[in-house]
Amino acid sequence: MGVGGLASIVFGLIVDAFGGASFNAIGTIAFSIAGAGGDDDTLTTAVRFPAQAISATGGVMSLLELTPLKYKHLLEGPTLKVDLHTGAIAEGVLTFVITFVVSSSRVLTACS
Repeated sequence: MGVGGLASIVFGLIVDAFGGASFNAIGTIAFSIAGAGGDDDTLTTAVRFPAQAISATGGVMSLLELTPLKYKHLLEGPTLKVDLHTGAIAEGVLTFVITFVVSSSRVLTACS
């Protein structure tokens, strides 16, 4: 078993410890809108969404700080060919629609 397999097992154990945690902010919003979280879902979303955003930011910042200098050039990512606002809106809308469709189909399947 490689490092990826071990990381998957550890990640699965963490998810199980949190009772089926969601690590995608758009997923949290989509499941909230679809009503898949119960009556206390509004509070859960209000707490989880900022926590996920802060955690993601912290993860990226720690990655940038802990990467050795000789590998920093490998951290270059893709660049946008449109302005930042258009790219962010397109990414948000597409991710939300895809997640909402998938979560809605899961809710409908569970109800039938």
